[in-house]
Amino acid sequence: MLQRIKPFFLNGGAGRSEKRRSVIGRGMTIRGDVQGEQNLQVWGCIEGNVFLTGDVTIAAGAEVQADISATRIIVAGDVIGNLLAAEKVEVLPTGKGRGNIQAKGLVIYEGASLTGEVRAGLPPESSLEQIEESRPEERPTSWHQE
Repeated sequence: MLQRIKPFFLNGGAGRSEKRRSVIGRGMTIRGDVQGEQNLQVWGCIEGNVFLTGDVTIAAGAEVQADISATRIIVAGDVIGNLLAAEKVEVLPTGKGRGNIQAKGLVIYEGASLTGEVRAGLPPESSLEQIEESRPEERPTSWHQE
């Protein structure tokens, strides 16, 4: 019998140590780099780079144009940029990504959309600077351009 498993994002991070959490709310835009040791939930927009030792969750409806380096990355919104996770990247059914992914573990749910190269199975050996060389040539100036 098949059993549905809830993604990390939906089961509250069971088994994870609790870190402080920052939230970028709907209607809010951050331009520039975000750094810290906390978990981050993004419901709005980020344009820049994200470097965290915690987890990053890109909620459905969020728009992120950034390279992200974190312990775990959960994508339910739109991301343009490279993802580097020490543990795992999860792309939920509403998630869309354009950029390269490097992580120890990778989960892609049916309905998700990804364009880019993937390196999974081993802990990341490089930094975001090293994988930026293979960044998509141009980032759109508007989220609605294709």
